[in-house]
Amino acid sequence: MEWINKKNGELKKGKSDKGLIEKATKALHLLEELSKTELEFIFKGGTSLLLLLDELHRFSIDIDIITDEENMGEVIENELTKV
Repeated sequence: MEWINKKNGELKKGKSDKGLIEKATKALHLLEELSKTELEFIFKGGTSLLLLLDELHRFSIDIDIITDEENMGEVIENELTKV
């Protein structure tokens, strides 16, 4: 929570939404857990840009991935039950 409060203070002079910061953190944790599975995927979209850009303009809290694996739904469902 301390990190979330710090980031909230840095972003737009405390006008960011702490709830969105927490959701973005949880989304990245989910991505980390998915990366430990056998599912091969490409991470893309706004959340991926959070990791590349020096300055944050907004938070994106969804995880955009693409894969061609047939068992994607099963793997993701199994991982979600662990989180």
